[in-house]
Amino acid sequence: YQITLNNSLPVPLADLSIQDDFPAGFRYIEGSARVDGVALEPTRTGRRLTWTNLGIGASASRTIVMLLAVGAGVSEGEFVN
Repeated sequence: YQITLNNSLPVPLADLSIQDDFPAGFRYIEGSARVDGVALEPTRTGRRLTWTNLGIGASASRTIVMLLAVGAGVSEGEFVN
């Protein structure tokens, strides 16, 4: 999965928390999360992943990537985080 954050404001934003709730039947692969290519583990609470203390520069973007495993009971289809 990939999450892209875009700051269209002309000022930097500091101390952001990003939360992602992944679908039922999926499992986060520990150690797989990267923020702009740098390993950064989120806090995990059930199906919610949270990255804290992130900042983003003025008119900039950041990218979070992670791996999720698909459980055997998950049917084919489109899933929304």
